[in-house]
Amino acid sequence: MNLQEGQLIAIIRDVAADEVSAVGRALLEGGIDYVEVSLSRLREGLACISRLRADFGAELRLGAGTVTSEAAMEDAHRAGAGYIITPAFDEDLVKAALKQGLPIFPGVFSPAEVMRALRLGLKQLKLFPAGDLGPSYAASLRGPFPEAEFIGVGGINLDNLAAFWKAGCRRFAVGSDLVPRGAAAVNSSAIQERACAYLRVIDTLLDGKAFYCIRDMDEELGKRA
Repeated sequence: MNLQEGQLIAIIRDVAADEVSAVGRALLEGGIDYVEVSLSRLREGLACISRLRADFGAELRLGAGTVTSEAAMEDAHRAGAGYIITPAFDEDLVKAALKQGLPIFPGVFSPAEVMRALRLGLKQLKLFPAGDLGPSYAASLRGPFPEAEFIGVGGINLDNLAAFWKAGCRRFAVGSDLVPRGAAAVNSSAIQERACAYLRVIDTLLDGKAFYCIRDMDEELGKRA
């Protein structure tokens, strides 16, 4: 599994299972089909993954985030997660995922962690917490590791996304600035509009060559206005 340049993943966190499908539909209608469900609350997160998989099937590229143990990884995979994102670099967890053929994007913070991940054959790495580290840190970290493809996560928003892009982060996972923590159906319109706003920024950064259908989304939103 390889994330394209400009790929945006929406992070769903602390959403009730009976509300999560409305959130998933809003993201799809806003043009985002990659969704990470956080397992910071394990039982609730697994229930959301199961519900989204049942309601959307392959329409959503569904993954599990905040995965900190092999047991949680296996539970998420059984629930329907097709990839795993971790908050930190855990070599045993990475090796377990690779053994199962399950795509994993481990969190990295330091040069040592980046080097260890690259030695295991992983190139697409979650830089976390990107917002606290800042674009200059991301640029410096890419210096000795040009083959690494960083996914900016943690504190990414519409105001700093372009700066991280210029620093070398060309893939992103966005949480509360896109999907509020504990979001519900009542937030659907705002989530869809926010998704479109993010994709417009990425489309600009890709010189209008984004794989997202920006024009179609704008026309649909105009009909609803």
